[in-house]
Amino acid sequence: MTESNIVLSQSEYEQLLEEIRELQARIAELTALRDDLVYHVCPALSAEYEEKIVSLERELIAANMYLREKQRIIEILQAQMNQQQKPSYEKAETKAKEEFRKYEDDLKKKAEEARKRKEKWEKENQWSSHDREEKKAEEEARKNRANSRKDGEDCGDGTGKNGKDRGQDRGDGQDGTGKNGNGQNEDGQGKSGQDEDGQGGTGQDGWDGDAPGGTERSSRETPGQKIKKLYRKIVKRLHPDMHPNPTEHEKELFNRATAAYEKGNLEEMERIWEELSGMDAPEDLFDDTAEGRAKLRELLEKLKLRMRLLTREIEHIKSEFPYKIKAFLEDEEAVEECRRGLRSKIDQVREMDRQLAEFIEELKEKLRKGERA
Repeated sequence: MTESNIVLSQSEYEQLLEEIRELQARIAELTALRDDLVYHVCPALSAEYEEKIVSLERELIAANMYLREKQRIIEILQAQMNQQQKPSYEKAETKAKEEFRKYEDDLKKKAEEARKRKEKWEKENQWSSHDREEKKAEEEARKNRANSRKDGEDCGDGTGKNGKDRGQDRGDGQDGTGKNGNGQNEDGQGKSGQDEDGQGGTGQDGWDGDAPGGTERSSRETPGQKIKKLYRKIVKRLHPDMHPNPTEHEKELFNRATAAYEKGNLEEMERIWEELSGMDAPEDLFDDTAEGRAKLRELLEKLKLRMRLLTREIEHIKSEFPYKIKAFLEDEEAVEECRRGLRSKIDQVREMDRQLAEFIEELKEKLRKGERA
């Protein structure tokens, strides 16, 4: 039997370690995804929905409230006359405003809270600028892909790039190796969006995120992409589920990383990774002994449970507001149609309010004439 025909089977210890490493990488991806949804995606969706839709809904509610207030004034005046009282517009107006003051104060409070939320988002959270940069990069990539497809279709002499070859000459962030935007090779068998350590990378080359501080960065990576990549690596190294018995310093680093990720602070994330890169990261937590293998099996079950819980948590987030309106907000035509409908209703209510205001002025004049008579 030749040496090439010898197949060495993995020991239970090696199999456990391999399964644990795979689960740790996946949990790091899911944790980063969950935190991205909680700290970035959902707040951004809420802010956008507030600005484009809720602000108009609140305006419609206010218009209806002021219209209803005028209608109430007329009702009170009518009641005064029915009760054989001398009608007093001032008393009717005061009573109506008192009745609606609670609703008016509530509207003003909500509008002020929305203003402060937006101000805080724009001032304190850098994710909004990162988000704009990523959208700009995505738009440029789409244009480049469209141009590349057009060039391939226009070239009919056999030298043009079409089909799988087309990806080699693209200018949308590919490196000429035949990889497409998903990080797949031409045969489609490559890893999708994973970096060298298997942790859902950006699918872009030119930056070794494992280098201290991530010093070799691709100019094609946006700050938001850099933050996400660094955060996945930090989570894999420091998350309690994957790093039992952390030191106080490691706990502090993880808390700092979570806060930096929430705020979109790339500089702080780089400082944390640079500090972390200088620390020891033991490959194996337990020895190849009966006791060690038992602890590895226990850790494996714990990681499986953690992955199931993370998956459910992400599914729940995606099924609830504000994530469930993501598709709606991405449909510019649907958003604009909704805004047109709200503006139309606001205009209708305001026109009714204007007509009622004119009627009230006429009524006030009649009351004044009645007093003079």
